[in-house]
Amino acid sequence: MAQSEKLLTFIVPAYNAEKYLKECIDSLLNQTVSDHKIILVNDGSTDHTGEIGRDYAEKFPDVVTYLEQENRGQGSARNKGLALVDTEYVTFLDSDDYQNCMFVEKLRNELKRHENVVDIVFTLPHVFDSTTGKLLPWRDKILFEQLFYPNGGYEDVVSVELNVQNCCSFRLYDLETSACRCVFRTAFLHTFGYCFAEGVKWEDVWPHFLSIHHAKCCIAMKSVGFIYRINTAGQTTSGGNASRLDVAKVFTYALEQAKKEKWLNEEIAHIIHVCYDFTKWTISVTNRDYIVPVLDSLHRLFRSIPKNLLKAYYRNVNMTRRDRVVIWTLRSPFYKVFRDYRYRQMIWALLQKLYQVRNKFRR
Repeated sequence: MAQSEKLLTFIVPAYNAEKYLKECIDSLLNQTVSDHKIILVNDGSTDHTGEIGRDYAEKFPDVVTYLEQENRGQGSARNKGLALVDTEYVTFLDSDDYQNCMFVEKLRNELKRHENVVDIVFTLPHVFDSTTGKLLPWRDKILFEQLFYPNGGYEDVVSVELNVQNCCSFRLYDLETSACRCVFRTAFLHTFGYCFAEGVKWEDVWPHFLSIHHAKCCIAMKSVGFIYRINTAGQTTSGGNASRLDVAKVFTYALEQAKKEKWLNEEIAHIIHVCYDFTKWTISVTNRDYIVPVLDSLHRLFRSIPKNLLKAYYRNVNMTRRDRVVIWTLRSPFYKVFRDYRYRQMIWALLQKLYQVRNKFRR
């Protein structure tokens, strides 16, 4: 495939996205510079998503490529688009989100400020609450700034170049596992067969760890990033249904692959750390109809983690006593105590006492 003169391709998977798709695509067409392409993949939508996509492809044939497939999930749609990328860099945008209008211009300028070949550009998105209309900070903003801007500063400061070899605590892995917040060098992704899991939610968890593991140069853009909508119907991260079972699936796979590839225990410790964050969130948002099978799957996941890796996790990541109690409980026969949110605070206190007694007898 011949290399395009354009800098960047946006891959936009879309499933029944008629409500927000126009705003999403318009945010990409209305960039301050035209140095990019758009690949829109309709993942078997049953609404007017296809009509909207075909219309944009007809009006902007030099920019928008429209693809269709049967409904196979977001991971499959992203992979389909990724196979056609011919630009130097690629990124992803979900169809119910939208992009800062200066994103491409800022990206081009930031890349020019670095002499080394950049494999991953981490951006700092914002969260838009559709209910309140408020723009909120991204969850890992503090960590992002600590890693890439340790001396402070904004657009006048060039981000620090990092990789897991020169970031001794491997804290890059702790950044939010969102492919949409990253820009990747396309040739770099091809070197290790980057692709998304298909048939599960949170398909970008393992690619997040894998890409950071292989990257030789990661930089950041602090001033621009996509705008992530929350509290919208049909959202991947909304609701508390059976899809929560996929959290255990994707992290089980990530841990198994990292062990198979003989990653350092210190690296795997940070996979466990991100897994634990996902676990706390999953337990807190899963509804009563699905909480027991979700807890069963999380119990199996944490029971499968070898003790030497748990010890590495405790050594390398700051944890509260409460966190240790939660992990101990998830690994124990008592894990189902988390099923009823009404009594969760009381349960925390009881578990802490039980944990203390257990440690006392172990001495």
